[in-house]
Amino acid sequence: MNRKLIELTPQQIKVIAEDIDSGFQCFYNFRTKEAKSFVKPHELFSSDYYIVDGDLKEIEDNPENYYEFRTVSSRDIYIFMEEFAVHVSDEDLQDKLLDALNMPKPFRNFKSELEEYDVFYDQWQEFKNKKIMKHLEKQIEEINLALVEAR
Repeated sequence: MNRKLIELTPQQIKVIAEDIDSGFQCFYNFRTKEAKSFVKPHELFSSDYYIVDGDLKEIEDNPENYYEFRTVSSRDIYIFMEEFAVHVSDEDLQDKLLDALNMPKPFRNFKSELEEYDVFYDQWQEFKNKKIMKHLEKQIEEINLALVEAR
């Protein structure tokens, strides 16, 4: 199959980033130029599986028509948290976040500290989403380059 380049708007990339952050599997259909997101099958209750079973079967039966976006590693998320913590304007919160990252269960502790600061929690979500969007944009560049080189 002669795959066309991945073409997504910034808004579509934002939605995919949010879905990936929520734990969804996200696919791009080269034929329809659409992106679809699904709850990972092992995380579904058996009664919910039928909601997406047909779409997932289509992907399994025709993998050449799809690209699955890679998720962001927990290591990368940790790096994002460090970057965010270092740039927080509230010094007290900055200290708490950096301490949280050096304790056992850094993800849980980081989130717990942020939940007490609504404004900063919202800033963290926006910061993280932008980082995930950059991660997706890099994937799109890489796959498009590979598609051009394969022609």
